[in-house]
Amino acid sequence: MITAVREPIRRGPVTDSQPTPSQAWLDFERSHRLDAELPPRDRLGAVAGPGDGGLEEEFRAGNEAALRSAYELWSAQVYSVARRTLRDDQDAEDVTQQVFVAAWQARERFDASAGPLPAWLLGITRHKVVDRMRSRGRDHSVLESSSPAAEHALRSGAETSADGQP
Repeated sequence: MITAVREPIRRGPVTDSQPTPSQAWLDFERSHRLDAELPPRDRLGAVAGPGDGGLEEEFRAGNEAALRSAYELWSAQVYSVARRTLRDDQDAEDVTQQVFVAAWQARERFDASAGPLPAWLLGITRHKVVDRMRSRGRDHSVLESSSPAAEHALRSGAETSADGQP
């Protein structure tokens, strides 16, 4: 039986000018500026856009460009929260739209001193998700009551209570 001996692959002559692994890492770190300052983040962990304070003021003042910017910055977070909770893409899309419509309609009530705009949007998201879950419950109860078995049970229950006998 012949066994092959693996030798390390050499890509050229080994010289003193080749960097050691630690030197290579330091060069990589310097070139990619891993120690550079990270962009600022809000309390929710989202990267804060340039001049978010101004965006919040413009949003509250009714500037439609600020609404567009807010949607571009935070709609993914709103959708993600709605999607994880509702487990349905279409419902999450609907809730995301409802959140931004509701926020726009109630923009005068936004108070930046109480918290940043994305936190306010996620609070609205939570309420809209609860509303959607409640409507799902109503939809299920309507479907159940319209089923033939449910109608029969309702009729027999109504007959029993009207007669006073089972």
